Amino acid sequence: MSVENKEFLTIKEAAKFFDKTDSNISYLIQYGRIKKYYLNENDEYIDSEKFKKKKNNQTPYVSLYELKKYFSKINKKYEEILKNHPDFNKELLFFDLSERERTKHVHRLHPYLGKFIPQLAEYYLIKYFKKNNLILDPFMGSGTTLIEANVKNMKSIGIDISILNCMIAQAKLEDYNIPLAKKEILGIYNEVSGLFNKKKNYRKIDEFIQQDSKSKKLEFNNDVLRTKNRYLNKWFAINTIKQMLYYKSLIPKFHYQNLLKIILSRSIRSARLTYHFKLTRASEPVYEPYICRKHKNKICAPTTTLLPFIKKYSVDTVKRLSEFAKIRKKQPFEIIHGDSREINFNLILENKFQGQKIDGIICSPPYVGLIDYHLEHQFTYELFNLPMDLDNEIGSNSKGTSAFAREDYQKSIADVFINIKDFLNKNDKIFVVANDKWNIYPEIAELAGYKVINIDKRAVTRRASSKSEFFESIFQFSLD
Repeated sequence: MSVENKEFLTIKEAAKFFDKTDSNISYLIQYGRIKKYYLNENDEYIDSEKFKKKKNNQTPYVSLYELKKYFSKINKKYEEILKNHPDFNKELLFFDLSERERTKHVHRLHPYLGKFIPQLAEYYLIKYFKKNNLILDPFMGSGTTLIEANVKNMKSIGIDISILNCMIAQAKLEDYNIPLAKKEILGIYNEVSGLFNKKKNYRKIDEFIQQDSKSKKLEFNNDVLRTKNRYLNKWFAINTIKQMLYYKSLIPKFHYQNLLKIILSRSIRSARLTYHFKLTRASEPVYEPYICRKHKNKICAPTTTLLPFIKKYSVDTVKRLSEFAKIRKKQPFEIIHGDSREINFNLILENKFQGQKIDGIICSPPYVGLIDYHLEHQFTYELFNLPMDLDNEIGSNSKGTSAFAREDYQKSIADVFINIKDFLNKNDKIFVVANDKWNIYPEIAELAGYKVINIDKRAVTRRASSKSEFFESIFQFSLD
């Protein structure tokens, strides 16, 4: 029977039918947009809240009718947005994109709050640039622009004041020996799980490991599994701390050390002692069971182990690197940890790109008073003892949105573009993505000696956990 003729679908069937990911469908269940059903002994589909005799690992189902109704409602909402905002660039709405496309290959190698979707960078790269052009992102973040530039066979430079952002972007863009990377990623997981699982032996990981390794006793120094770091002790269970410190202690044995650090960072983010519904913006740790808004008011408990997350993200990383390797181009790129207001672009261009000028910029500067980027991943900075440059973050949440803060923000962003001016190609094409609710970007352009020659506007859609949308503008700057 075809899926279209079924009343109820498995989560995998539903994801494939609607071109979503399994997680998308699961989110809809978790947030009460649709119901979950189980099949009883009479082959009847029963609402999970009314189902009395659920067996272990019983397959959940969703209603095709409910899903069609939900997505129809969403599409009507999008149509309403277009009706109310006829000035929006329809090519930039991306309403029909699946979550899989929005987070394709290495773009979801590590969570990063505030990044724009790769299709936005891709749109401007295709429309305005060509092979071997040199693209700059002076507010690189997790490297979205650089990755898309590489796929389009272009050179790129990314700059960020956060050393962790530079590590993430490097992990995404590096040219890996995939068999070696796979061996190291799964090998370090096996060593950690071999020490901490109950049987104390190595385990097979899904389809990636062909044979179980033999049981092996691991010797280690107990001091490796202790920390005096108050932040880590506050946010992680004792068992989780032991696992993360042991994983960290093994990293120097391997070649792709930066990649392994990113996998560990991604894993510990998920293993913090926090509410499931506050994982993205966790403010305080939680140590007791709680009523979980994410899981339909069920009683949930804080996470006390790291192993499931390391396993999940190890397997996911191998898949994503393998996918990107198929389309990755042999183009030079440069990732620089520093302040774009002070970077010596002449030195970079001469040393790495034979004096080639910058052909264009695609960037999304931090928004005014919205995010403290260093603090969003403080757990990683603390674990690896990375330097934090909070004072020089532009537009950080801690600086607020007062008139003084906005004025300081304008000057800081303008200083970045002033520093770049002398190294731009004559036919410069500069695109700046901003949620400019303060209407300050035209003045920023003027302060820096540029002019705004075009503004594209678009709606930014959110995932199922959010009840609202926001809007952003893409300013096209040009030198006077």
